[in-house]
Amino acid sequence: MFAKSGTTDKIKIFLAEDDALIRNSIQKSISWGEEGFEFVGSAADGELAYPLILETKPDILITDIKMPFVDGFELSQMVKRELPAVKILILTGYSDFDMTKAAIKTGASEYLLKPVPSSKLLKTLHSMAEQIRTEKENGSWCAGKTDSAAELESAYREMRLFSELISEGRSFSYLLELGKKAGVNLGAQNYKICLFNIMSAENKPEDVKLKSEAGKRLKNLENMMTGIHCFWRAEEGWAFLLMGGEEGAAKKLEEEFISKVQTIMSDYSTLRYFGAMGSRVCRLRELGISFAGAEKNFSRRFEEKRSTFEAADHFFDGGEAGELKTNSWNDIWNSRRVIEKFLRNGTKEEIPDFTEQYFRETADWNIESMLMRRYMIIDIYITVMSFEQRLHKDDGGQTDQTALQNAIYNVRTREDVKIYMQAMLENALHFRDNTEGGRYSDIIGRAKELIAKNYKKKLSLEEVADQIGMSPSYLSFIFSKETGQTFVTYLTKVRVQKAKELLENSAMKTSEIGFEVGYKEPHYFCTVFKKSEGCSPKEYRFRCRRRL
Repeated sequence: MFAKSGTTDKIKIFLAEDDALIRNSIQKSISWGEEGFEFVGSAADGELAYPLILETKPDILITDIKMPFVDGFELSQMVKRELPAVKILILTGYSDFDMTKAAIKTGASEYLLKPVPSSKLLKTLHSMAEQIRTEKENGSWCAGKTDSAAELESAYREMRLFSELISEGRSFSYLLELGKKAGVNLGAQNYKICLFNIMSAENKPEDVKLKSEAGKRLKNLENMMTGIHCFWRAEEGWAFLLMGGEEGAAKKLEEEFISKVQTIMSDYSTLRYFGAMGSRVCRLRELGISFAGAEKNFSRRFEEKRSTFEAADHFFDGGEAGELKTNSWNDIWNSRRVIEKFLRNGTKEEIPDFTEQYFRETADWNIESMLMRRYMIIDIYITVMSFEQRLHKDDGGQTDQTALQNAIYNVRTREDVKIYMQAMLENALHFRDNTEGGRYSDIIGRAKELIAKNYKKKLSLEEVADQIGMSPSYLSFIFSKETGQTFVTYLTKVRVQKAKELLENSAMKTSEIGFEVGYKEPHYFCTVFKKSEGCSPKEYRFRCRRRL
């Protein structure tokens, strides 16, 4: 079965998958045209797929590894020989490692581990599509440039090792041996998992490069610090394994690690990030417990106004605080606050993850009830509509009552409710980010007011964000977007301007002036001032007096 279209500007997708249920699910669960893709065909095995691929010439081939007649490995080889520029996305299981490794060596670009949620598949396809467009612009598409097979194989091996480490029933000796083969010494007094991911507020092409650069610097932490190992988990981000000594040393390692991560991410003001710790465990085979706690804490990024490690640090014990449950009418009512917080601070890129987390914590029996499905749809509608009306009092927003009525009567499955929710959230965030009338002006004004009042103190982005009531990374994003400069740059300009006024109109020493405007270290004050004004504070004062 395949379809052709005259569309030329969309990225063309072909699917080879022998499981009819999976094949139909992938084809129907994504609105291909709306996402910028053209689904040009599918087939149940490589033998049937090959001639259709040559005819439709897709940009991306999604293929299962294990298929009858011609498997994904052989299909990848055949397609690469005829269409060297095509990107290949492998769908695989852990047990298919050898075949996957062979496919990577023949030119597969990406792989996803089964089962694959449609949201994760879509994120991967968008990432591949961005690379394709970049290569076309640079003129390298026809050359069939591919990702490094060695890097992909290494990443796959890391994912396998991490999966084993957090699995139940593995012996200490078995895990030590696995680590040894991977070049990782897993012997330590205690262990802790930190999950970390980077999100792009606007998902711009340049952000893809920044995320890649930031990722490489994060990965390098394992070379800079003893007791840290980094596992890349594809679209799920990173998992850091912290291996410490006695309690004091372990805590110091964690603090140093967090500090270094935040220092790295401070260089990327357009990117959002979140890290969450699990509990500290004393046995390697209990690492799954720490991972489970980290996952629970990580989900809190949709509830907390902060978007850094501090938000999770209060929940190391993996307690019940903030756990999203919808097992009763009252709980569904309370869950509205979670959606509202996401509407205030979330990004379009985070919608699939947020929706997955929301429904992961929803009991299946609730969704099976037609009455409950309708209630959830209406509740989501009301929450979004109220949010949009608060944004723009003169305009009720862009919620569609006809679409609501259609959803009430046509939504029949859990997946249908999820798709409806994602569409509503996407429309709301689009409305939020494009609403005129100074949506951000009040926020930026409050931030500037706090800076004006507190620039003499040790003032941080986190402190200002906390007082305003939003995540630091989101405040950083909108501050840069609205003012054209980062929070730190603006704060520095305010301090330097105050210093210039004091240099011109007072007899205070330069060291005293530096202290007065928020710099405790005189040498650092001089460095910042010279970088801003092109001369030292003393030289600036001398020039001012000469003009008089």
